[in-house]
Amino acid sequence: MSEFTLIQRIGLLLSFIAGFCDTATFVAADNLFSAHVTGNFIVFAYEVIKGGASESIYKLLTFPVFIIGVMAATAIVGKIKDAKHAKTLLKVEAILLIIAGVTSYIANANLDIIQLYTVPVFIVLAMAVQNTFNRIYPKHTHGPTTVMTGNVTQLTIDIFNCILRNNEAKAKMLFSRSFIILCFLSGCIVGGKMADIFGLSVVA
Repeated sequence: MSEFTLIQRIGLLLSFIAGFCDTATFVAADNLFSAHVTGNFIVFAYEVIKGGASESIYKLLTFPVFIIGVMAATAIVGKIKDAKHAKTLLKVEAILLIIAGVTSYIANANLDIIQLYTVPVFIVLAMAVQNTFNRIYPKHTHGPTTVMTGNVTQLTIDIFNCILRNNEAKAKMLFSRSFIILCFLSGCIVGGKMADIFGLSVVA
């Protein structure tokens, strides 16, 4: 397996996972974003305007939880940024998602306090680890795997350079970045549908 193929596969998988988790929590955890945590500010503001602030204040708590996750992931890596630590972060993310899914399954969908306030914490922590992975090891993927706005912007720039400036180097990145966006979208669709049917246990 070539390095390019490995990087491509990791990027596609992580993009799918982020889209899956973000939409799963949005569908099954009262419109909560787990990957795009800043999106919860918008949801909270909307609910404040609609008079539901007291019930949605927990959405703001995802921000400090996310920060704690980033700090913990950074501590795991330490000052040594090698492949071994990169794999460790992905293992930690996997463990957190398994814990979230198993907890949701054991708790049963009828226990709203667990489904809405406990399980999402583990998912947010997992997404914090993935965001940290992208920041510390940017060369391990062909772009961010949790926030697609940057990928769409860069893809547009690359297409512009390829068409008008005949930039062959950029052309090689087009397919990878395009597939990252498509995988994220696929994860959103699959995660949303499965969470709607089975709840947050699907993140496992």
